Amino acid sequence: MFQSRIGAVVLLVLLVGCASGTPTTPASPTASPAPSASPSSSPEVYRAVLSGDAEVPPVTTAASGTATATPSSDGKQITFNAQITGLSGPITHALVLEAPAGQTGEVVKALIVSGNSVSGVWSAADAGRPLGASDLDALRNHGLYLEIRTDAHPGGELRGQL
Repeated sequence: MFQSRIGAVVLLVLLVGCASGTPTTPASPTASPAPSASPSSSPEVYRAVLSGDAEVPPVTTAASGTATATPSSDGKQITFNAQITGLSGPITHALVLEAPAGQTGEVVKALIVSGNSVSGVWSAADAGRPLGASDLDALRNHGLYLEIRTDAHPGGELRGQL
């Protein structure tokens, strides 16, 4: 009888937690975990919070931003979007680079800048560096990051690990 009461209490706690919308695991401040894939699930979306603290070495800035990377269901392209505020000046470069957090990486894709918005599509048809399976794996394992550069910070004012 004692075990059945414990089971009922655990079930009640789980149901209340689910109904309240309270997450059961803490979210990462810089990137979201890889979503589970199922035929009826939403598309994969990788999110990053951009900050000067994430730069290597860290940069002092009032700027901040958010970014997303969304691979297509067929794996032939990744769509990038970012919104930035508070920069020291206009964006000179918006880049996707490959490296784990805490390391500098190789540029794999330059993105389009429009004011404080950034966007772009990296595809298997890109002439410079076509998107490949290993690049999708890098995204899914948080091995890609978005970097925002300005004249005041030519090595990067903001970075966010996707």
